[in-house]
Order: sequence, then structure tokens, then C-alpha cells
Amino acid sequence: MNKKIIFAAVMMFAAAVLFAEAPYVVKSVTGTVRYEAAPGQWKAVVPGMALAPSARVNTGFNSVLVLFQGGKSHSIAAMQKDTVEQLCAGRVASSRGGIRMGSKVSKSSVSSGSLKKRSSVSTASTRASDAAEEMDWEE
Repeated sequence: MNKKIIFAAVMMFAAAVLFAEAPYVVKSVTGTVRYEAAPGQWKAVVPGMALAPSARVNTGFNSVLVLFQGGKSHSIAAMQKDTVEQLCAGRVASSRGGIRMGSKVSKSSVSSGSLKKRSSVSTASTRASDAAEEMDWEE
């Protein structure tokens, strides 16, 4: 009976080691990067510290966080907030849209002839005329 208990304990230890989350090591920090130490309590991330994959991080404006784990280097861009694992997998960063610093203006695909000419000031009369055009009036 003792052998069964020892064997079960060894198997549980092996499973715990096998499925343990490997920490991410911070290589460099540019700008303001914080991690959530406790719910609602954010602390600064410094180079050399280890972050668990489940740790929530928040990169500020014009900030970059570079992490190292398992022989790979991961870079987290500015204005990101999620767990380290999600951000390194790229699942959050790719779904976020918006305007980024250094973005270029692209040409519009709308032809200029299809737009109505009017002033840039929206008044009650312009909103009413738009509504009147969209409705079918019975007289």
C-alpha cells in the first residue's frame, strides 16, 4: 500500500512540474509599463524581473516591453493591457484598431462626385432635410 501512495505522489509531482507555467523575464522596458501586483494595485515593471504568464500588464503611450521566455523574445507594443500570455501570443494586439503614432494618411476610396455639397456645420435644418429625404410622405 505504501508503494501505491509513493507512486501517486511522484506522479502528481511530475505532472505539476510538467504543466507549470514558465515565467517571462523582462529584457527591457521603454516608457511606462506597469503590472497588476494585486487587484487594483499597479507597480512598475523593471528589467530582470520575472512575470507569470497570467500577470496583467499595461503599456503606456510610446512604451515597449520586451520579454524573454523559452528561447524566444516577445515585444509588446504601446497602449496594450492584458495578460502577458495573451499579449505575447498576439491575440489582443492584432484585434485592436485605431490610429498609431507615425501613421500615414491613405487616399479615400469614395469618389468626390458621390458626396453631397454642404457646409461643415450641422444644424437642425440640415438634420431635418436629411430625415425628410429618407421618409415617404403621404399627402
